[in-house]
Amino acid sequence: MVMVRSSTTLAPLMRDDSHAAVPETQLPETASGMPQALKIKTRCCIVTGRGISGYLTELGIRAEQLKFKKGLDIGPGEGMFVRACSELGVDIVGIDPIYGSVFGKGHNDFMEDEQLKWITEGLRYEGRPVSVVAGVNEALPFKDEAFDYVLGSRSSIEKVSVNYPEPEEMELALRKMLVEIVRVLKPGGEARMTCLEGMRDLIKEELQEIASGHPSGITWEFLPGPMYVLVIRKRT
Repeated sequence: MVMVRSSTTLAPLMRDDSHAAVPETQLPETASGMPQALKIKTRCCIVTGRGISGYLTELGIRAEQLKFKKGLDIGPGEGMFVRACSELGVDIVGIDPIYGSVFGKGHNDFMEDEQLKWITEGLRYEGRPVSVVAGVNEALPFKDEAFDYVLGSRSSIEKVSVNYPEPEEMELALRKMLVEIVRVLKPGGEARMTCLEGMRDLIKEELQEIASGHPSGITWEFLPGPMYVLVIRKRT
């Protein structure tokens, strides 16, 4: 069950089937024509907290660029960034599997009670809940072309390697996450995620596979910095 907590309705963004559990998700066919299925797993959640200034600086983007745009933060953890955006009037949604516990449903294997209480209280702005969804990046519950921006820290990619320790399964999960990010981006939209150098080659391989079968086309680059910033752009 996908659970939503929001100060405004998120219904226009959600897929018609997003109310259903997603035990496994179908990946696009590979170059060999073989479809591949991935069983969704959440063995581990990396709970992080980040303010708006440091996070945007890390991603090389300004808050003004998000104004009048629809944004998605994948893996917001404590929700500090989503809350800060709400305070600035930026329209952004956060998605994280830990919110299943925050909403009082699902397993609470990832957090202590005090941490859960702290996160629950932090997901409110002026007494109203900020816009967050319980879900995973490998099976985003949103409609196609719903967002102008998708943002994520390196933990979003790290969780793939932790939750899927087998190399083949991890590659499938990473590809599915990237496929989903591209799917929910509007034409002309942009995704930015920090990543470690060790993941660059694998990410490139998966993006090349995705780009070869994408109707409108995507471009990507890695911006240098303390951590590499993966930038994916969806052509109009």
